[in-house]
Amino acid sequence: MMATATPVSKTYPAPQIAAALGSWYDERMQTALRRPKSPEERKAEGGSVFDIQPELSSQQAVAVLLELEEILGYEPKKKVIRRGGYRSRAEFIQDLSAKIEADFNNHYAARKMVASVIEAEQPVHAQL
Repeated sequence: MMATATPVSKTYPAPQIAAALGSWYDERMQTALRRPKSPEERKAEGGSVFDIQPELSSQQAVAVLLELEEILGYEPKKKVIRRGGYRSRAEFIQDLSAKIEADFNNHYAARKMVASVIEAEQPVHAQL
């Protein structure tokens, strides 16, 4: 599906982004292999290297950007993903949503500036 050039609204769609991030995260975490051990289980059985890794790695999180393209009207830059990943659902939604909002504002502010420059240049070209 082709993304639209501009979002439905010129304002950042925070509720839609939070809902999309939350459902995407929940979908990725629905596996028996992802069930974290409780502190009691870790104490009894011991821990492993997997106990200190984040719930969602930064490499896995990049895939969510494609899903946000339809809502935002463009694909956010990969730099919005936190290096090292995310330890919880709340951390994922809060951190990524804030960074995507900043990217959204920069993206559409730059487009607005380019459009104003083009409008200013048109009369000059017409005079030549």
